[in-house]
Amino acid sequence: MHSRHRDDAPKPQVKLASKFDVAVAAHEVRLALVVTNVGSKHAELDFPSGQSYDFVVVDSAGHEVWRWGQGRMFTQSVQNHQLGTHDTMRVSEAWSPAKMSAKPGRYTAIATLNSTNYPVEERAEFVLP
Repeated sequence: MHSRHRDDAPKPQVKLASKFDVAVAAHEVRLALVVTNVGSKHAELDFPSGQSYDFVVVDSAGHEVWRWGQGRMFTQSVQNHQLGTHDTMRVSEAWSPAKMSAKPGRYTAIATLNSTNYPVEERAEFVLP
């Protein structure tokens, strides 16, 4: 009788859940991306540079009106971020529409996590009064 190795057990895996919140206030639009490791395995997120995320706002015609990372300096070295099981990474920024002479109307905010191995992109529509 010989024993056979059984590999039927489910393998732990990395699974990320993301949520994107956009809050329109009197003088700014607050953007927050929350990424949670809901899997059963530790995640190591790799980033090609120091810019681990970005936020973009486009108007109803799809024209970019604001990009958080535009004009900012980021390290060019590879970065990583450890995300244990049930750990959360939260990034948030604020956009001031008045500084961009943004007109009232419908906009779409796009949040991206620039991870090379676990990329995330979320979109949310909002209205500027």
